[in-house]
Amino acid sequence: MHPTKFTLLFARHRLILLFWFGHYFIDDLNYESMMARNPDHLLYYMNKYQRLFPRNSLNYRTSAHYIEINKVYSFEMFKRFEDFYENYAQELDRKTI
Repeated sequence: MHPTKFTLLFARHRLILLFWFGHYFIDDLNYESMMARNPDHLLYYMNKYQRLFPRNSLNYRTSAHYIEINKVYSFEMFKRFEDFYENYAQELDRKTI
């Protein structure tokens, strides 16, 4: 058997697969370049500082929206607690008298 008999077959399959699944490779390249330009992704910082970082280093970031909601929620709950504590203190005074 001639060795190129099979390589042509694989070359045809390679062209068919590249035509069929080629958009996946292009999408991956676009996705990677999009991540490299977005400061919400680790790849942006790896390219910016030319260093490697642990993969989970962006997992512990807290958004400003969450911080603001947390402040408002804490303030409202503290007001409720003050009302509850005043009622509780009045009940204790009534029971002790």
